[in-house]
Amino acid sequence: MSEQLIWYMSEGNERGEEERIAIEKVFNDIGLQITKSEDPEDLRLSISEVEPVLLVADLGEVGTWEGWKIISAVRDEGMILPVMVISEELSGNGAVAAFLAGGNDFMSKPLHTGEFKCRILN
Repeated sequence: MSEQLIWYMSEGNERGEEERIAIEKVFNDIGLQITKSEDPEDLRLSISEVEPVLLVADLGEVGTWEGWKIISAVRDEGMILPVMVISEELSGNGAVAAFLAGGNDFMSKPLHTGEFKCRILN
């Protein structure tokens, strides 16, 4: 598989080195080409250049993320872009916010890498 994926990591999001390595290993094991982004404007450029099959958004504040406007705009232009949200929000409110904003999948941290890999493959 040589498909492109964008991995957006919001600034200030608590992400341990061990977790980052585990996520990156899942992407590499699957054979996905990864483009990383930490800035909404950089995300906009990456989406237009890479044409990803999936956006994995590692977010702190799910509902207020500026990237939702970008996702909405590219989808309005006809691009099919599934969004998987990863967040530390455990109450269920993060998942609700992600789905209402346009997310297609949601996982809470800490991630189970086996489940994460299965969700990416599906």
